[in-house]
Formats: sequence, structure tokens, C-alpha cells
Amino acid sequence: MNFVTPPPRTPQRPLYAQHSLSSNTKNAIEFIKTELLKLNVVDKVIRQEGDLAGWHALAALMSKPYFSRRWVIQELALAREATLQCGEQTISWEEFATAVAIFEKHSPLVNDLAKKKEEWGNQADYFGDIETMGATRLVQTTNILYRKSDRGEITNRLLDLESLVSILPTFESSIKHDTVYAVLALAKDTWHSSSAAKAVSANTDNGSSRASAQQPGAQLDQGRTREIIEEAARRFKAKKEARESSKFPVNYEADFVDVCKEFINFAVQKSKALDIICRPWAPAEDDNLPSWIPTLEGIANQNTVKPYNANKRTGILGFKFGKPESHDAGSLYTDGFILNTVATIGDASQSGMIPKEWFTLADWPQRKWPPRESFWRTLVGDRGPDGGNTPIYFRRSFQEIVDKSVRNGDINTTWQIHHGGSSLTKEYLKRCQAVIWGRRLMKTEANDLLGLAPARAEKGDLICIIYGLSVPVALRRVTDDNPRTQPKLNSRTQYQLLGECYVHGMMDGEAMDLLKDHQARLRDKQDEKSGENRGEEEAPRMTKVKFEII
Repeated sequence: MNFVTPPPRTPQRPLYAQHSLSSNTKNAIEFIKTELLKLNVVDKVIRQEGDLAGWHALAALMSKPYFSRRWVIQELALAREATLQCGEQTISWEEFATAVAIFEKHSPLVNDLAKKKEEWGNQADYFGDIETMGATRLVQTTNILYRKSDRGEITNRLLDLESLVSILPTFESSIKHDTVYAVLALAKDTWHSSSAAKAVSANTDNGSSRASAQQPGAQLDQGRTREIIEEAARRFKAKKEARESSKFPVNYEADFVDVCKEFINFAVQKSKALDIICRPWAPAEDDNLPSWIPTLEGIANQNTVKPYNANKRTGILGFKFGKPESHDAGSLYTDGFILNTVATIGDASQSGMIPKEWFTLADWPQRKWPPRESFWRTLVGDRGPDGGNTPIYFRRSFQEIVDKSVRNGDINTTWQIHHGGSSLTKEYLKRCQAVIWGRRLMKTEANDLLGLAPARAEKGDLICIIYGLSVPVALRRVTDDNPRTQPKLNSRTQYQLLGECYVHGMMDGEAMDLLKDHQARLRDKQDEKSGENRGEEEAPRMTKVKFEII
């Protein structure tokens, strides 16, 4: 698939992006035009076994690597028209995107159809996860980034730079810097600082001028008057956005870590939050990045933005980077406190499996009704689909899932999703997969709190609350390059950020309440040592810290 540079745009020739594909996918284009775009027959098509070849061709087209390239997003956004070409056949981007959305919506039914096909092996999930295909992600992404006018021009950019970079981690870029730079023209808070955006804006203005110049002295009709009003409104809005937009420096000669610092600092200043340091977004090929730049390597899942409020909306305190070209140039400083310590930890969930040892760790080895409240809630992060409130029927859904599984064995959530079960159990399973994938079940040292930790977490790691961060995090103490050792007097203590955590009962501000109570007890006793001894056996150790994260 190649990008073809369009000819110069005139009022009669709109800007477009044309992408050519190998001719062996032309069947997909024919299938889209003859079947999927006829919405009145779509329901019939998804139930006809004879159309499986068309679905197969479309799936092959959707899995092309080209759809996972980051610059394609900008090409589609800034083009008035976009066309896909397969051999001698072409299809508009709007038509292709419609077909992709239909396939995604009806993929369970199409997979059920394929399961009946003996020559295809009667596979329950023959087409795989349509949602994760490059074309599907591209369609989903472009649908939430902007809105366009009837003329194909962007009228609204919907997301800021932090949100854009956070939701695009699976889109590849050949240059690391383009992880950020490739989307500057699409973010509502940086597009005026992008040279690409300025070039497009200038081109648009010139095109409008030429269109007007072709009608000297012409009598303005009602339609032309409307165009002038709309154009004036667009220009006014553009100037307003320009005043509100922030400058973001572009420097491909800069070290990538410095680009990351610039981006993180920009995001923090805009959002007044530190959540960006827990959202995987940086390319994984660089092993020397500081731990506060989360990479895609080994991430649990893509969607790490969760509706939690562990810090009770406490603002950022003490946030800064180390001084350039100094001993702490790679450090990030911020304030918070140590909530607890990892005492016991299980194996990481592989492909969304619930390991059998987790049941013992959760003190529910017998697996009989009723399920442990903290366990079934932890497995879904105590949230329902899309991060809403946990449905009350999730409790029985979990028990039904356990009863259907191999006795005393691992629970294969993927198998259960594709082999029967009610819609309610599937709802639990899908939420469970999204939460536990690649994570480890843990129990804390104080109060035996159940939770989920990053795959790299180990016994002795610290569970911390960082001001300005909405979820607890796992940190590993590093003193004199030795992880987890206790700091010596006057030694420099640093921390590695392992990732976000779920701690049951500590996700909605409870930790901040505990800290407040702990400080009140210290004041009452007026004895710091007795406070450090905790007095009450069940009170977790809570130590305020100026963290240096490396």
C-alpha cells in the first residue's frame, strides 16, 4: 500500500489522499459495494453462509499493516477526500469505514457463521478479534478525533494532545519523535503550532480566494451568501482557537527523552494531573527510557484510563524534572505517600486467564457459593462495562463462570466467551479480561488488602499514592542501584515506576482519608515514633515521601 501525493488542489479538484492496495484484495471492495453498503440487506448478509468468502476478503484487507501507521491518521484528517484503491477498483474512505464498522458490530454473528464451516475447522473465533485490527482501530480513532464540514474541511478538533497520544499507542511511526509530532496538527490545543496545519490552512485560504475570484461582479445568490457567512464564522473560530492554542516545539534533533519531557510537562500543565505517566504511549524499542515514560512493551491492555479517584482529586505537589545535563537529568520529582507494601503476589494472568493459584491467594480455594466479595470485584476492578458502576448481577455471573470451569484449574475466559454462556456472564468475562490481562493478583502487608499489580511487581514493592494521579502505583525503591534495599542514613533514595495498581477498597479516596486520620493520631500523641509504630495493629504504614522516580 503506497501513499500517492495528490496533484495541486483547485476549486474543481479537491485535496484527496489515494492509497493503493494489492489486487488480491479486490474481492473485499466488490463485497462492500454489492453487499454491505446496501443497509436494507445487511441483516440477511450476516446470516448467509455463502457470503463468508466476502467477509474473509474484507478481514484480510482490514489486517493490512498500512492501517496501523500513525501518519495515515493525519492524511485522512487533512484530506477533503480519501480513496482506497485495490488494483483497478477504488472505494471512498467513507464507504470503507462504513463497511468496517458494520463488520465490527456484527463480528460475533459472522464468527458463529464461520464456526459452522467444516472446511474452516469449525473454529469458534475464525476471524479473530475484529476490534483489534488496524483498520478497525483507524476507523474508531478518526471518528472521535474531529468533525468535518460538507466540504471536507475540519471544523472541530475534539481531543487534546495528551488524549491523542494516549489513545494511539498501537499506531506505528518509523521515527520515535513522531509518536508526538505526527498528531500535533490534529490536537485541539496544539494544531496552530504545527507547521503542517499552517500549510493546510494557507492552502485552504488560497483555494477559497481563487473560488471567489472566478466570479468578479457576480450577483450573490442566497447560497453564496450562506457560504460567506459560514466562511466568516470558520475564520472567527480559527482565530479564537489560535489564541487559545499553545505552542509545542518541534525538534527532530532533540534527544527523544527531552521530547518526552516536553510532552509530559505540556500534558501535566494542561490537565493538572499526572495520569500520563501511567498511560503506555512511547515506542518499546528503547530500553534506556526512564520508568516515568511508559512504553508499549508488556502493557496489560490499551485502555488504562479508568474512572478512579484514589487521590481524592488532590492536586499535584512537587512535580518537576531534574536539571538538564546534571546527575538527575533523567529524574522526575513528585510528592505522595507510601500506602502499603506487597506481601504476597501470584503469577501474571496470561491472555486473560484466571490462574488457579489466585483462588488460594484470595482465600477462596473451595470455589463454592458465595464468592468472596473482594475477589470477584477485584477481577473486574470494581467497575462495570465502560467503567460504570459494578452491576449487582456480576456476583452470580462470576459464580456461574467458576462452576462451568475445570474444577481446581485455571479459568480460560476466552474459551468461555466463545462457547456458550449467558450474555451476563460474557459481560463479566470481557470486563475481567480487560482488567487482569498481564497483571498479577496481590495481597498487601497491612490489612491483607486484595489487589492487582503490574506484571513486573514483586514481593516487597511499595504501593503508593502520588498526588495528582488518580490510581495507586507500584514503586520499587532503588538505593545505590540496588532495588528494594532499605535506604541508609543520608543516602539518595530513588524509585522505579512499575505501573498502576488496583487496591480493593482504596480506589475512591479512602487512602486519603486514612492519611488524614493517621496524621491526626500523630498530632494527638505528639510523638512521631509512636505514630510510626502505628499504635493500632491494623493501620497501614503511611509515610509521606518526596519521590525521585528514575
